[in-house]
Amino acid sequence: MYKDHKLASGRDRVLVAVAGGIDPNTASYAIEMGADILIVGRFVTSSKDIENSMRRLLNIIPGYSDIDLKRIHTEDDDSSVKKPKWD
Repeated sequence: MYKDHKLASGRDRVLVAVAGGIDPNTASYAIEMGADILIVGRFVTSSKDIENSMRRLLNIIPGYSDIDLKRIHTEDDDSSVKKPKWD
């Protein structure tokens, strides 16, 4: 499906990002259909075991066997990140 969109663009390299309802099942399908980028939210953020949820997702992505999960965070969770002050 996404492969057709890439061809129709007429460009050499087009990245397709997919967001909304991404979990291991939909992620696998999106990758099969040609998605390059998966934007995952609720499946991870509402999980009681975030590390396991991330590993489940990463295990279905071709070429990835593991990741340094300590590098995955949000700005809200990291007090060391300087946040901009708005006037």
